[in-house]
Amino acid sequence: MQLKDVGASLRRHWVPALVILLLIPLVVAGYLLRRNPVTPAARYTNSADILIPSGQSTQSDVAQQVPPVLLQGQVELALSQKTKSVALAQAHLDANKASSVSFSARLGSTGTVMTLAVSAQRPEDASAVLDEYVVSYAEGRRQSVLDAAVERQTVDSILVTRLLAKQRQIESQLAASGVPLPPTAPIGSSVVVPPGASDQTILLLFQRNAIINEIAAQHQDYANQTVQSVIPADYTTVLQRRAAVRVTPPPPSPVVPVLEIIGVGLLLAVAVPVIIDRFDRSITDTRTASTALRARVLGSIPAMPRRLHSSYASPGSSWDGAFRSLAATSISTDSLPQAIMVTSPKGTIHDTVAANFAAGLARLGVRVALIGTVPRQGWFVGYPMADVEETAPENGDGEDIYAGTEPGDEEERSEAAAPGQDETGSEEAHDAHDAPDTTDENVAETPTYPASPPVEEGTDADPEEAGDSSPTLVQLLEQAQSGQLPDDLVDLLATIDVPNLHVVPPNGDTEYSLDGLPPLLDALSRGGIDTVVIAGPALLEDPNATIIAWSTRNVLWALEMGHVDARDAQLAADRLEIAGVAPFGIAVVNRLI
Repeated sequence: MQLKDVGASLRRHWVPALVILLLIPLVVAGYLLRRNPVTPAARYTNSADILIPSGQSTQSDVAQQVPPVLLQGQVELALSQKTKSVALAQAHLDANKASSVSFSARLGSTGTVMTLAVSAQRPEDASAVLDEYVVSYAEGRRQSVLDAAVERQTVDSILVTRLLAKQRQIESQLAASGVPLPPTAPIGSSVVVPPGASDQTILLLFQRNAIINEIAAQHQDYANQTVQSVIPADYTTVLQRRAAVRVTPPPPSPVVPVLEIIGVGLLLAVAVPVIIDRFDRSITDTRTASTALRARVLGSIPAMPRRLHSSYASPGSSWDGAFRSLAATSISTDSLPQAIMVTSPKGTIHDTVAANFAAGLARLGVRVALIGTVPRQGWFVGYPMADVEETAPENGDGEDIYAGTEPGDEEERSEAAAPGQDETGSEEAHDAHDAPDTTDENVAETPTYPASPPVEEGTDADPEEAGDSSPTLVQLLEQAQSGQLPDDLVDLLATIDVPNLHVVPPNGDTEYSLDGLPPLLDALSRGGIDTVVIAGPALLEDPNATIIAWSTRNVLWALEMGHVDARDAQLAADRLEIAGVAPFGIAVVNRLI
């Protein structure tokens, strides 16, 4: 996990992090109020200074006499568990007193003075343990000398054996050449070389002489190590002993516990959001979205407040630019289909993406037909479907889309829902439309549709200007199924203030036959529509979604980050695969943080 992932988790789950941060000062205050510090009992410290050889000494006699093992690691030796255990055992303290004894060792700046100190609750205990501590430390040094000597003897023996073997090899070569063996010359002296000897012979003579001298040096070192192993020396001298000093430890400081509380709190403030993200199965990044839905990401839309989910993006806004970019990317793929359904595994965000995606394509010169399939998508033509419910319509989140309007607007909304009709004439007009034509069964009349809603986005209906008529999806499906679609179908579709965009709004029916969808799509294509964008229902929430997807054979996924479970996304992708539908891509809508 990278640092940016942690930051994203904190932004998504800042509430628990903030709660933890607010609890930190409360916990610190509670600790300080309940704290009851106890001053530790007084202790007595005895110490002794011991002179030891230093590895930094320039005296030649020291360098020659002191084993190298004693010139390093002396503090570690003094504080080793074995040295302290021997001192406690030899002081004959009971278990309770021994547990309260503490040891310390410090090497002076010159490296030649080792200060050993013992602290205990009674001065006599500190003095007794210090005596044994000095002896135990010296014994540890002697044991180190003994161990090093025995090890060095082993090494010397191996070296001598190998050197003798090499000497015999060289002497056999010289004998084969008929060269007499000269006497051994001391180190630094020249070897006697027979007249006329070759260069190879001279090299062999010098090698033999050096080997003989090295064998003699190893013999001497072996003898010295033997002496060291028999009577190992500790090379220590006690310089002085100090009397017991009474030391009263200060009460424990609250600084460390407070810092620990703050540290743990900060760690929890970071860890809790990350852990929540770990157990959160919702999709929060484009990589997971692409993997779950098995499609490429074509565009990323900035986070949209819920109040904007039932409206077109304002021209010039960041959302408008993002939807235009999504449309341009889709066109640049050279595979923009003639019909495509925009849907989500669950939720309603695809309504917004479908409408604005269609508007983005239209603004780029593509003739687009936007089809709504569920009643809540009535806002595609700038008005809510009046016949969905008698109560105020709701958006995808169950919120009244008229919330915040003035009470006097209700009459205007009712007029916008059915412009040009009064309450008594609406049913008659509807019946007249549904009544079969008995004048001539062989002649198909041009179908008529109820008056269209207002064509400009965000405007109210004007009953006097409602002469235009636009079909709804259910009406077109019925006409397509019976083969009665008009030739000028595209001209009859509703429009808004976006050039090249035609809209087929849904009506209040939630159950309808989709048998007429394929011929409807063909008719729209013949009428000059380049791309049909169908705002379908959520794939996992409505069986019609799979049928619509199968009819278009192409699906653009709309995915709002943090609102779709990865397992639901995978299940939706499986359904598309079974239906033989190719995912065109994914439009990702970032989540509000």
